[in-house]
Amino acid sequence: MTGLGIFLAAFLLSYVGTILLLRIPLNGGFADVPNERSSHDTVKPRFGGIALFVSFFLVSLFLLFTQPGMRSFVPLIVAGALIFSVGLLDDWRSLPVWSRFGAQIAAAGILVVSGNVVDHIYLPLVGTINLAMLAIPFTVLFVIASINFFNFVDGIDGLAAGSAFIIAGFLALIAYMLGHTTLALVCLALAGSSVGFLQFNFPPARLFMGDGGSTFLGFFFAAIAISGNRMTPEIPFFIAVLMVSSLYLDAGLTLVQRAFRGEKIFKPHHTHYYQRLLSLGLNHKQVTFLEYGVTILLGISALIFFKAGGFFPIFVCVCWLAIFASLIMKIRSLERGDRVFWERRTLLVVGTDVLVITLAYFAAFFIRMNFQATDPHWDAVLKAFPIVLVVRSACFYWFGLYRGVWKYTSTPDVVRIIKSVTAGSAIIIALLVFFYRFDAFPRSMFIIEYFLLIAAIGGTRFASRLFHEYGKEAIGGETRRIAIIGAGDNGERLLREIRSTEGKRVSVVCFVDDDNRKEGLMLQGVPIRGPIDRLKEICEESEVDSVVIGISNPPPVTVKFVVRTARETGLKLEVRNGLQIGASAAPSVMFDRISQRLGRDLPLQPADNVRPFYSGKRVLVTNGGETIGPALVRELLDLGADVAVHVNSPWETERFESQAGDETRFYAGSLDREVDAAAVINGHDPQVVFHAVRLQADEIVNEADIVWRRVVRGAEAMCKCLETSTVESLVFLFF
Repeated sequence: MTGLGIFLAAFLLSYVGTILLLRIPLNGGFADVPNERSSHDTVKPRFGGIALFVSFFLVSLFLLFTQPGMRSFVPLIVAGALIFSVGLLDDWRSLPVWSRFGAQIAAAGILVVSGNVVDHIYLPLVGTINLAMLAIPFTVLFVIASINFFNFVDGIDGLAAGSAFIIAGFLALIAYMLGHTTLALVCLALAGSSVGFLQFNFPPARLFMGDGGSTFLGFFFAAIAISGNRMTPEIPFFIAVLMVSSLYLDAGLTLVQRAFRGEKIFKPHHTHYYQRLLSLGLNHKQVTFLEYGVTILLGISALIFFKAGGFFPIFVCVCWLAIFASLIMKIRSLERGDRVFWERRTLLVVGTDVLVITLAYFAAFFIRMNFQATDPHWDAVLKAFPIVLVVRSACFYWFGLYRGVWKYTSTPDVVRIIKSVTAGSAIIIALLVFFYRFDAFPRSMFIIEYFLLIAAIGGTRFASRLFHEYGKEAIGGETRRIAIIGAGDNGERLLREIRSTEGKRVSVVCFVDDDNRKEGLMLQGVPIRGPIDRLKEICEESEVDSVVIGISNPPPVTVKFVVRTARETGLKLEVRNGLQIGASAAPSVMFDRISQRLGRDLPLQPADNVRPFYSGKRVLVTNGGETIGPALVRELLDLGADVAVHVNSPWETERFESQAGDETRFYAGSLDREVDAAAVINGHDPQVVFHAVRLQADEIVNEADIVWRRVVRGAEAMCKCLETSTVESLVFLFF
């Protein structure tokens, strides 16, 4: 309870302090003006570290009077205050390099004089390395490096504060496990201060911690690593370094690269790996959560070390470092435009699954044995590992796990994962009984492995989907606010389409649905507000700019009401790619409408030369044939044509259920790029193409760039592809 109280006190002090800082008028040196290196585009304050440090300092003073063991941390507090003060001055007036280094050397000197020196380093499988005469120089260099490395990584919103919260939390847990209560409380104080500030620093940040906050955090973790290394039982020096290694490797590698290029290593730049990820198209939230994920995995590895010891944590750490090295290779290859050996998606998926299978298998064994493996059991598990790896991989392939697109993972993918893991477990147990009589195997480990593997494989898929979707929420005053009519399957699909294609330009703020049982519920985090007859009121309350009909084949009376309401309130009514307004009419009704538009009668039966022309020919209808698509497809099928239909969204095929035959093929996707058009043309190799485009939508203000993409870019892409194809006839259908 004491730990929880310390954490909450630090959190509240930091949270309230940050709110007070945000009320200070922004002027003078604390204004962070964006430049060509910045990852933000508006002026923001950079004195947020004041709230973080002051909250930690006040809680530490309280601990100093209540915890007897807190006196040993006085050098940390004094030296930390020095580092913070110099960093804050640097934020205000940009101090010269020599003065900052002087303060850092002084802070390291305070630790050395108080006896906090790294005199030995323990490494697993290596043993203890005594530093002897190198102890003091190593300590000073380590403190200076940690201060500057943490300052280097404070370059995007939420990275430094969030990582500090995670690392301090794991250190507190380890300290509690080893009985170091005071150290745990100090770490919890920093964790609370960091997460209190993080509320306002998370993307999009309202303020930055500045050099004052980031240099203090770097010094804090250096001091904790040194203190823990001198305790009994000790927290090995490499444990604290391990948990910050993903951040420090980024800073260290960048520093070495710039030194080899002859650049000034302390001159501001924009070449850190997290900054390069932003340049490659990832957003702040994606990069920040990627770093959080690696830090959490390293923290888990540290916990496993104290539970398992020996080989297993080393194996886990090597896996994480291999992943980190692979990410760096990926960044460099993308920047060069090259391909690394796993550039192809399938190879990457297979490699990831092999790693997950391995981790789940050995983790299940160590968990079952309470991390105390005996030789007979270990030998049996090692003998069975090749069987497990081959069978699992084969089952994953058989059940189609390598053919899915992770960013669109859904419930059917989870079902396939459960089926493949279940089948694999049955086959593995049968083979082990046949070959080894199941002797010396801890039987319950296969139950543990079964659930671990399902969670891990499903977790990787859904983590990929979350990674692609997170951070694309619409933000800012220029965002268009949309209400969707219909909170059913089509409305939900439309919501996902809007979020994936239009990102930050559009925000879906509510659903409108006549089903009173849904009112007040949430769909994908968007509230369902009420029935359609309250559309005007709902749109005014939610400050809606545009309305989209998300009902498949809505009744005409509904469409008329929505159109009329939109006109009265000045709302824009949008048409989306995947959904058509109005039911498809019967062929006779559709051709009657065409006759009226043309001002002349159309023959009721095709001319005698039409049937021989189309009979047996491959015909492609693009954009679903727009409003006459189902009727056109039915007529072409009656003429004996081999018909394929391109639709813009998979669910648009529902319009053709009563008209298209079983032999009709469908292609889903956009046609506004030449590569997309070529894929459709090559897939069907048509002899006749009906290219349908809608020039306008009656009584609809088209806000989705449909006209531009379909009429101009789509027609251009189609014509370019047809220049080199075997198409005999091209028919443009304009609506």
